[in-house]
Amino acid sequence: MEDTVLGFEDWRDFFSKTLVDSGAFVFFNSQVRGDQDIEIYKSITGDLHTTIEVSYFSSMTLLYVYILHPDTPGNNQRQRAEYLYKYEFHPEKDYGGPGLDFESINVSGIDNLLKQGLHGTEKTFYNKGKLIHSELITSYYPDSPRFTRKYIFDKRSFWLRLISFITGSKNKYDEVKVVNLRDVFKGVSQQI
Repeated sequence: MEDTVLGFEDWRDFFSKTLVDSGAFVFFNSQVRGDQDIEIYKSITGDLHTTIEVSYFSSMTLLYVYILHPDTPGNNQRQRAEYLYKYEFHPEKDYGGPGLDFESINVSGIDNLLKQGLHGTEKTFYNKGKLIHSELITSYYPDSPRFTRKYIFDKRSFWLRLISFITGSKNKYDEVKVVNLRDVFKGVSQQI
């Protein structure tokens, strides 16, 4: 195994140098959840509400990278339902087990994701200040096809929502917010 990969010792070194040394983020917090070590980085340029949460099985195996923001609940939920696969960036193999090994192809893939930032939009629907649902239009990676997902945040039971739908008394929205995901995270090299 190489002593370094593209000049980095391991995933922790990669994120520290890429996020903190760029001047765009500061290390905010770390915690342990089961077998995972989690690091949280907070934006100090661009949108100050943006955080990046990184989870490791070990310093050599990355489980996920979440780019989170309070105004994008659907995008946050989408990310929290996913993790990185062993062959996430491999040109010939698909999936594999959970966790991305610290190898050149993977470091380049995550570096590209952090440099290109988020793409797409999220539209959130509110009634009396309460989030009802959101519509997310995005892609997994900037060069991937876009997809649309709807996320329901209404706490009513499925049956009550179904009855409302059948009787025609659908949710009324008094506020709709549209967030361009580029405004949440333009990419590390473009944050400053």
